[in-house]
Amino acid sequence: MQLSEYQKQILSDPKTLREKLEIYLQTPEKVEIYASACEKFLDPQANEFTFKATWSWWAFFATLFFFLYRKAYTAMLCTLLVCVFIPVAGLLPTLIIAYSCAVSAKFIVCSRFVKILDMQSDEELAKRGGKHETVILLFAILLLLYFVWAFGS
Repeated sequence: MQLSEYQKQILSDPKTLREKLEIYLQTPEKVEIYASACEKFLDPQANEFTFKATWSWWAFFATLFFFLYRKAYTAMLCTLLVCVFIPVAGLLPTLIIAYSCAVSAKFIVCSRFVKILDMQSDEELAKRGGKHETVILLFAILLLLYFVWAFGS
């Protein structure tokens, strides 16, 4: 993705990048993780923000929930469509989908941040960023129900 001057300015300044990410993520403890990822994706010579593989265990084990939690609705819907319309029977296809999401999750979140960043508004970063707290509770309940179903008598 080509960067505007404003996007490049923010991404090139480590202090400002972290400040903007804190506004966007609304989870201060995760700022450094995503700042490092953004710095990895930035190619200042080409003035581009490009994909490079990273890893997210959260995205590997809870793909749809991860994308929903981080408000990455397009990625969540695409993953859901792949899971629904392409027969994902067996361990190998499931692992391939989980792996693909895990290596691209941070890029998806950071790309969304960069697009919103171009609006040059901290209010928009806060409004469009953040997280869905209830997703963690929903995931825990569904996981518990799965274990009750799988191992219950």
